[in-house]
Amino acid sequence: MPGNPNPNPDPDPGPEPDPDRVTQTYEHAGLGIAIPDNNAAGASYNFTVDTSGFVLAAEFSLNVTHTYQGDLRATLTSPSGTSVILHNRQGGSANDLDLNLSSDDLSAFQGENPTGEWTVNVSDNARIDTGTIDALSLTLITAATEDPSPPPTEPEVTFAEYSFSNIALAIPDNNADGVQDCEPRGQT
Repeated sequence: MPGNPNPNPDPDPGPEPDPDRVTQTYEHAGLGIAIPDNNAAGASYNFTVDTSGFVLAAEFSLNVTHTYQGDLRATLTSPSGTSVILHNRQGGSANDLDLNLSSDDLSAFQGENPTGEWTVNVSDNARIDTGTIDALSLTLITAATEDPSPPPTEPEVTFAEYSFSNIALAIPDNNADGVQDCEPRGQT
């Protein structure tokens, strides 16, 4: 006895990939770069990105071992010199720093050519506590053109302006229905 034929032999592969967009992740783990204590210059890690085009979106994660988050300031600088503050001495006495930043946090890089040397800098800005830069990851979504698919334009909205004077309305007290009739009275 034959079985039931599969009405959908080919599963839906989902949307077609956009050939103009490229997603590339640059991961660096096991770094163990010492952050000098109470030194505003801090420690830097440079890495090369070989993806070309224009940045459409970016995500970044940074893992730092440190005994006092409030001492730390962290920045990410692109090859064109744009610098974004990732962390600026928040967190008080909490240990370690695990940042995960989205495109909203990194919008300053949108439209830039990502090719070249990127720099992560972490500085310790108070005495006693120390730590290391342990790992980082940068994910870039780029396109060959600056804006391969511009968002649809919003329809233009027109507002009408009305002005009324000499309107007498009875506003009922303790009535959830409120004013029911807004017709001007005594106008000809």
